[in-house]
Amino acid sequence: MYDFPPNHYQPFFTVTSWWLFGWHSFVMIAGLGFMCCLIRRKRQPHFYDSMLTFGAATLVTVILLSVDRSVAPLPEYIGIFIFVVWISAVSTIVRVLNRLIEQGDSEGAILSVIAMTISGGLLYAMLMPAIQQPTSPRRRNLCKNNLKHIGIGLHNFHHTYSQFPAAASGELPHSWRIDLLPYIDHAPMQKEYNYDLRWNKEGNESIAKTKMKIFKCPSDRYEPGPDGYPTTAYVAVTGLNTIWPDDEGGKIREITDGTSNTIMVVEACGQRIPWAEPRDVSFEDTPTGVNLSGSKPNHSDGIASSYHLGGARVLLGDGSVRFLSESTSPEVIHSLITRNGGEDYVDF
Repeated sequence: MYDFPPNHYQPFFTVTSWWLFGWHSFVMIAGLGFMCCLIRRKRQPHFYDSMLTFGAATLVTVILLSVDRSVAPLPEYIGIFIFVVWISAVSTIVRVLNRLIEQGDSEGAILSVIAMTISGGLLYAMLMPAIQQPTSPRRRNLCKNNLKHIGIGLHNFHHTYSQFPAAASGELPHSWRIDLLPYIDHAPMQKEYNYDLRWNKEGNESIAKTKMKIFKCPSDRYEPGPDGYPTTAYVAVTGLNTIWPDDEGGKIREITDGTSNTIMVVEACGQRIPWAEPRDVSFEDTPTGVNLSGSKPNHSDGIASSYHLGGARVLLGDGSVRFLSESTSPEVIHSLITRNGGEDYVDF
């Protein structure tokens, strides 16, 4: 069995916030100490002194930017650390270059500037993808917004047809995500879908291979596999006594446990289900749990799974989005999925 999420998706520092803060402090002090040693040296400076300083500042920056900030209580201090490190580095580099020029080694100063310019360009090229990528808190908010928009679309569908879409319906089954397209600003795509063909046959294949941001969690960075079908992060939990009976759409009046106490859609990145495929997770056949291990790498066998730290998001019947912790017991998850189980209200 393989852990989910994979180990390389787990932040390296997951102990406590004080440990994270202590590590950052150590890195900053070590970097500053190295630079101060260069400043105080009485020996004749060399052109590589400025390059070493530049390299130390670069190393500190890369380390700080590589740490997942989702467990840090004050993520803004990372920017302050980087600012202080580079102010010290720049002052050291300027001092070294001035001393090189004063002793007539203009050639060494020019070599230093050229080397730092090339290194700076390489650093920029390496860090830009990471800087442009949404940070962990932003990715979580984007994921939450995706679920909220899906919830609004489902309720608008219910308002139109007096029921939610069926999880899979039709002689050649199609997914509820196809039926939802007009309600999430993708009406033209739904009009192009041919209900007389299977979801992945020619005629529907181009639609099935379209990347849909609203069905993709930003933290799931895996690209489509060899088949080219983008997966969905958000699936229905189907079965008797759920909001998604197997062959028909559920109705709000049937949710006697209360819409705010019943799960409608779960985040299930580990299921790797193509977004256009008429397939979701079965309440009866799927192990109840969050981020359970899987039989293949980057797969989870459980009902809910995500690349967020500590759990997965769920969309409730009232359209609200909650976070379901990995430590949530199967009994609580079971009671949240059933629409008419009569269980007592549980906070999660």
